[in-house]
Amino acid sequence: MKKLLKSNSSLIIPLVLLVISVLYFSRLFYPTLSVFTTPDFGLSEPFAYTYPMKKLLVESYANGTVPLWSPYFGSGSPIYSEGYYFLFNQILFRLFDTIAAINLSFIVSFFIASFGSYLFLRQQKLSRLASAYGGLTFAFSGPLVMQITHFSVVQSIAILPWLLVFVHEFIKGGRLLVWLFLVVIVSQQIFLGFPQVVLISMFVALGYATYLNLYSKKFFLLIKIIAAFALGAVLSSVQLLPSIELLNFSNRQGGLGNSATAFSYPWIHLKTLLWPFSLGDPRLGTYPFFANFDGSIFWENTGYIGAFSLALAIFGAIYRPMRQKANFFIILAVMSLLLMTGKHSPLYFLFNFPPFDFFRVPSRFIILFVFALSTLAGFGLDHLIALLSSHLSKTRLQYFSLFITGLSFCQLFFFSFNYHPVGPAKVWLPSRSHVASLKQTTARYLTYGAGEVWNREYNQSGWKEMDHYRLLLNFMQPNFNLWYKFASFDFYHALPTRRQLLLDSLVKSGIRQSNNSIEITGQSRKLLALYSVDTILASSPVSGAKIEKIPLYGDNELIISKLDSLPEARLVYEVKIAHSIDQLLKLIGETNLEKTAIVEEFLFINQNQNNKGIVKEISHKDQSALFEVETSAQTLLVWNQSFYPGWQATINGKKAEIIPANINSQAILLPKGQSKVEFQYQPKSFALGARISLISHLIVLSVMFLGLFQARAAFFSKYLPLSRRQNKLHKDR
Repeated sequence: MKKLLKSNSSLIIPLVLLVISVLYFSRLFYPTLSVFTTPDFGLSEPFAYTYPMKKLLVESYANGTVPLWSPYFGSGSPIYSEGYYFLFNQILFRLFDTIAAINLSFIVSFFIASFGSYLFLRQQKLSRLASAYGGLTFAFSGPLVMQITHFSVVQSIAILPWLLVFVHEFIKGGRLLVWLFLVVIVSQQIFLGFPQVVLISMFVALGYATYLNLYSKKFFLLIKIIAAFALGAVLSSVQLLPSIELLNFSNRQGGLGNSATAFSYPWIHLKTLLWPFSLGDPRLGTYPFFANFDGSIFWENTGYIGAFSLALAIFGAIYRPMRQKANFFIILAVMSLLLMTGKHSPLYFLFNFPPFDFFRVPSRFIILFVFALSTLAGFGLDHLIALLSSHLSKTRLQYFSLFITGLSFCQLFFFSFNYHPVGPAKVWLPSRSHVASLKQTTARYLTYGAGEVWNREYNQSGWKEMDHYRLLLNFMQPNFNLWYKFASFDFYHALPTRRQLLLDSLVKSGIRQSNNSIEITGQSRKLLALYSVDTILASSPVSGAKIEKIPLYGDNELIISKLDSLPEARLVYEVKIAHSIDQLLKLIGETNLEKTAIVEEFLFINQNQNNKGIVKEISHKDQSALFEVETSAQTLLVWNQSFYPGWQATINGKKAEIIPANINSQAILLPKGQSKVEFQYQPKSFALGARISLISHLIVLSVMFLGLFQARAAFFSKYLPLSRRQNKLHKDR
């Protein structure tokens, strides 16, 4: 690695790569602080996830807390995968506000991706120009540029080349210090919270290590590479253990089955390698709706690297004198193509087995396909320069090489720079709520039908009228509500719990829109009231509700309908038991849920609905709540925060058992009289993971420090004259 960096002509290449990244994202800072506003199907990913979740990260850093639970989507949900422990997030989101930190992170991520790819290509013995060209081609290719709206995906992809750099260094040298750096990089990628990209990275890293071992015959090094990934997982236990716990309570516990091949790459999409808009342009509303295009999504399937780069990649693959060097990347391109085509591929059966069946969107293997093409493009440029070196003078060859490089990159830069729209942050993310008249009297609201209005705009006009999308944000689709700390009954979550999914499906199954009005059945009304939903945001009014209309644009209106609802915490003096979903559905239909709770196991209680009591909320934070209760008899306190392991309750300081009630609520049995009840989210999985991560980091970082110290000592003993060393030792004495 030291020789590799030394050969870079000082810092010229990394400086150029950094300057290009800064220039590319400069519009996010000048003339005013701006945000990406790119629409997706049904919502805008930056507003639905990136901006609100990273705002939560900034607030957590400021408060010195770790974000573990959010009460603002669904009926409360655990949150672990927001890049809290990633090194650059620790720095940027502590020093800057949310938008500035996100924008700076884009610069850092694209620089990391381009510089890491550059170093990897230098390891393949390519020239500096060809290596820089390949690095820039990968960093500004379709997969990274299209995923700008998916912040964590971009950060995760940027780590990929560095994994290969250290795998290469370790296989070639077998040094412990390099292996430890690999371990740390693995853990950092896991911390970013996008496990599918980690799986993709492991696939190529292990494949590359195996390929190198075919020549070195040091197969024990391959075992050490596997061990590096395992130890990297140990370092990230603080995030992995709670995430595994959540997985076990989600609908992905046993894999996704046939859904694992959803959003596979169609073979016809290969024509977009020549021109990305050959099948339609989302900006103009001409790209087919994914439901009518076999699940194809533009930003998942675009692998454009530029026509010149594609030609160079083909040349790099077929140029016989250098074929042996390019073999791995040819194999990688073919394998990743077969994987990303998913259900259309002869390898479709792999998605029936772990770990492939835990994820949707096989087309994300396009990351490896484009990485292979970008690398082959670097090979192609290097080979072309070598062929022309005997026909052109050195000066002309340099000018020609720079011209080809500049022309190729400008073609890619023009496409990627003009795809994502931006808007002033102060316009798109005001400090107060978009819905100024939305005043919550209880806990939650529900958005209904906003996706249809959004998609109508998206499919007809693309993003010609960006101000329309800004106005449609008034529907406060999740998780945009997190930005304003409004609690939504809806959720936008990769791993919702099975209880949350059941509750959501029962509610949504009883809501119908017809004749410009929304009808809500009795069962759905009961459940909405039970979970303190007193407001419906929609484009049509709810029948029988008090409404308020807010004009948006054209004929589109936001209609706020007010419903009756129950308090977030209440006392009940009667329980009914449901041992199955069928029993549950029957009891919901015939039970007065205001006075009765439905539980799942026998519970002894002196049932009498004439008893009375009062609940007073003292405090309610994201991960805790405190209530004062006074009751005339033994009672059940039902709190409509999601039932999930890690929640603990005390009654007057003594531990109490929490039981599930009403599908997804927490309940505890209270004695007669006055009680102070406290709920706290303190998951054991997080506590155990934190201890494991802390101890393993201390060990790994200590060994790395000793290794660096010894390397420095060896350097000075080799290059510092003996007399000076002796003089220094004499002075120290």
